[in-house]
Amino acid sequence: MDSAMTFDPDHLVMWIADRGAGRLNSLYQTTAWYASADRENARRLIWEMNVMGILSIDLMKRRWKAEDPLLVGLPGREGVALLTGSADRMLAEVAARSAAKVVRHANTVDRGLTRPSTYWLSYTHGSQISDLVRHTGLRFEPDAAMRRSSTLPSIKSIETAAPPARSGPLLELLNPRTMKFSSFERRQRFVDGLYRMEVHAGLKRYLICRIGEWYRTDLSEGRYLARRSSDEPLQWTSDEGKRDDALGQLAVDGRMPLPLSHARLAVLCTGLPPVNDHDRRVTNYDGIPFAVADRIADSLDCPLKVLL
Repeated sequence: MDSAMTFDPDHLVMWIADRGAGRLNSLYQTTAWYASADRENARRLIWEMNVMGILSIDLMKRRWKAEDPLLVGLPGREGVALLTGSADRMLAEVAARSAAKVVRHANTVDRGLTRPSTYWLSYTHGSQISDLVRHTGLRFEPDAAMRRSSTLPSIKSIETAAPPARSGPLLELLNPRTMKFSSFERRQRFVDGLYRMEVHAGLKRYLICRIGEWYRTDLSEGRYLARRSSDEPLQWTSDEGKRDDALGQLAVDGRMPLPLSHARLAVLCTGLPPVNDHDRRVTNYDGIPFAVADRIADSLDCPLKVLL
């Protein structure tokens, strides 16, 4: 990549696909260099690409890996498929070998670096997809979002853990009203809630205490486990009524981002990255079937507010 060129996130995706895998810190540095951006904006873009299914990140190993290209059917949209994963390198082959039309949607952003494009295939007959799969080796997964939503695990299925020691590094407790952490004196009596401590080189460990029992969790799931019963962080607004396949917009409280698996599932419904509404302090996912929104909420042990 040439740093003198105008930053193009689609070129970055092709480079990621060619590299295949690597160290996470190196990817942050390369992205910052190519985009002439600071490390924080580069890091944010890489994590947005993680949500879009372009790559996956192993935080413990500090590694990344390009996701294989995948063709998926979109809920509620006949004759349209999404080309996801690190698929940019296959676009020319897909266009040459298929009667389906490749449609590029340029994703914009109001803050930070531009996100990679979304690519759809518009087709008139199922045989066009079958021929494409046969000629390119692409895997096709129809009804991917609906099927995957049915296997979302419950965040309540968590591993037991030992309580924090009475001495050690800084221990913090989440305030469920503000969703912010503050220091907690280890000599105090432990109360129910989400706790955070640093364990190694900036890595955090999260524990949830519930009725005196301790469990391992992570930050995104822990927020939902520790939320107040009166909170309604998920809201689905219908475009088409309340059938299971009715489409609508899922709005998520900005203080409680969806866990990665849930966010990826929501993006898989359209291929479009979520949009942050800074005024309302919510993150919006478009084109979400009611059944998918309901299963996301059920997996997070959280009510779903429905607006028709």
